[in-house]
Amino acid sequence: MADKSLEDIIIRRASQDDIEQVNSLWVDLDHALDDTANWAYNEEINSVIRHKKRNGHKCYLYVVQAGDSIVSTATLEVYREYRFFGKKIGYGNDFVTNDKERGKGIGSRLIWQMGQEALKMGCEILKLTCRKERVHLYERFGFQIVSFEGGFYGMSLDVGLLVPKNY
Repeated sequence: MADKSLEDIIIRRASQDDIEQVNSLWVDLDHALDDTANWAYNEEINSVIRHKKRNGHKCYLYVVQAGDSIVSTATLEVYREYRFFGKKIGYGNDFVTNDKERGKGIGSRLIWQMGQEALKMGCEILKLTCRKERVHLYERFGFQIVSFEGGFYGMSLDVGLLVPKNY
């Protein structure tokens, strides 16, 4: 690996012990949150970790750990009953990387890992939404823009076509 920091990171499913650090990352993403919203994040994170569900679908929260710190997160929702052209769908969400860690390949490694996890769960399509400034990141992995609504781009990828990376 070219970037030494990638050698020392661990990508794993989140545990109860990660709630505070994950919440901190999510809150940092949106500086306008008040205490009520902060509590809502804690509840949502706790629910996803404990019940592995969100909105009635299987949902797994992944974290990237560097030393003792959680530096990036993502969730993978698996839509069992919803199929797109007969294919099982995974939906990537909550991709958040600490500002200080951006540009080091951590987010890219997490996207790659999410694709691998989606494949293991039988998903054939991985969907996500992002802002304009992140479109290029996902396009590098083979995602294509399929929609635009409310300032967000909907992107989709046939997981079997995920562009290989040397991780």
